[in-house]
Parts: sequence; structure tokens; C-alpha cells
Amino acid sequence: MRKDRFEQPSDPDFGVGFPVAVIAFFMLTITAYLVALDIQIPPPQTGVYLASDR
Repeated sequence: MRKDRFEQPSDPDFGVGFPVAVIAFFMLTITAYLVALDIQIPPPQTGVYLASDR
């Protein structure tokens, strides 16, 4: 007897294109907003932390 592999029925309404498009749209909107207001975001402070002698 031959076993067929289990195949889940594909949902035609589900896709990853729409969520990716929404995320990309919001990222571009935030970027355009920051550029339009000429907002400067400073880089994070870098520091060296040494263990203190106790």
C-alpha cells in the first residue's frame, strides 16, 4: 500500500505580501516624516565599562 504525503489545503486568502507591504509603507512614512522635519537622531553612546576594584 502506498502512502501519500499529507498535504494541507492552501488558503488562497492568506499571503505574506500584504503584511510586508503594510510594514514597508509605515517604515517609509516614518522615514519621510523624519526627513521632512530634519530630525537628527544621534548615534548611541559607546562606552567601555570596566569592572571596578572593590
